[in-house]
Amino acid sequence: MQTDKDLQQRDIGKAFREISDLRGEIRALSAALIGIDGSNGIRGEMRSFIADSKERMSKFEKLIEDIYSWQAKTEQRFQHYIEKERTDTCIGVRALEEYKEEKEQEYHESVERRRQNDQLAVELKKAELSVRTAIRTSVISSVTAIIVAILALLPTVLHK
Repeated sequence: MQTDKDLQQRDIGKAFREISDLRGEIRALSAALIGIDGSNGIRGEMRSFIADSKERMSKFEKLIEDIYSWQAKTEQRFQHYIEKERTDTCIGVRALEEYKEEKEQEYHESVERRRQNDQLAVELKKAELSVRTAIRTSVISSVTAIIVAILALLPTVLHK
């Protein structure tokens, strides 16, 4: 029969074997992570990957700079073409500018005509009121003169 001491000895032995197995697994993990010589495991691969990534990123940054530079030059050339060369070579641009100027002139002329028409309308209303007043005054004067003449003739007609 086993005693408590034997059981303890057996449990201690099991624990040492498990610790030994665990140490072996840790060494295997360490070798996988760090590598046998300390630079060729996963850590070494990560360092290599990081270095490669940095190199690629610097190449991409250079490409992006070149693209932005090309874009700025292209925009500058296009702007120069739009502002200078196209106006010299394109008949349609000159015609369009002339058309715009003509339409603007017509607009200003129509505004001026409307202003003059409004002034004429006001003057016509004034003239109409003046004519009506003159007609009324002349009618009233004529009627008054007729009434005065009738009143002046009335005593002579009544005496006969």
